[in-house]
Amino acid sequence: MTLMMVAIAGVGFASCGGDDDDDSEQSAGSRDAQLVGTWYEYSKQQYGTEILGFTFENNGKAYYNEWNPNRESETTKDGQKFDWTTKDGILTLVEDDEYKDTESYKYVLSSDGKTLTLYSMNGNVEYTLTKQ
Repeated sequence: MTLMMVAIAGVGFASCGGDDDDDSEQSAGSRDAQLVGTWYEYSKQQYGTEILGFTFENNGKAYYNEWNPNRESETTKDGQKFDWTTKDGILTLVEDDEYKDTESYKYVLSSDGKTLTLYSMNGNVEYTLTKQ
């Protein structure tokens, strides 16, 4: 009877440990290597062309900048900093500050890998970026 209890407890502990590892790996996500690099979106504005830029690094850091070359005083040099992961076609950006605000986007890469479209979670296009 004692041996049977030990065997049952051992099986229970073994399966719990394996399940925990799988769950933590899945929740952590990964990084789609095709996103690594710098991506830009150009849009015409009243004061000239506004440029939005996203840079994704291999180390999980991402940077967002926006600027208007015609209005030097509004150029953002540092931009926002994020940690980024991807999972199941979802890009998650977590602000690298004390608040850790999170934004998630569905993302689609063009077949040639030069255009990245980010959709808000309700399906609207937020950004259409080209790789530089």
